Amino acid sequence: MLSPSTEAFDRGEKFATYQRIPTLREYLLVAQDRTYVEQFIRQPNGQWSCRVYDQPEQSVALLGGTVSLPLQGIYEGISFSQEA
Repeated sequence: MLSPSTEAFDRGEKFATYQRIPTLREYLLVAQDRTYVEQFIRQPNGQWSCRVYDQPEQSVALLGGTVSLPLQGIYEGISFSQEA
């Protein structure tokens, strides 16, 4: 899960390193302070696309849709602060 102290690294250097793994097809960033998941998917041309999931009723379709990961399951038991 993303924390404020590691978010820049997870989005930057870590992701750049993972992009060099030729068999890596998907990369998820999961926020810990709100319902928010970013899914990066390697396209056939090698470019990465991004899908954002921010509604509790949504599910992340992994592995080309063969696996579904509900956001409610990811965030089960977590209460978010209502502070802005």
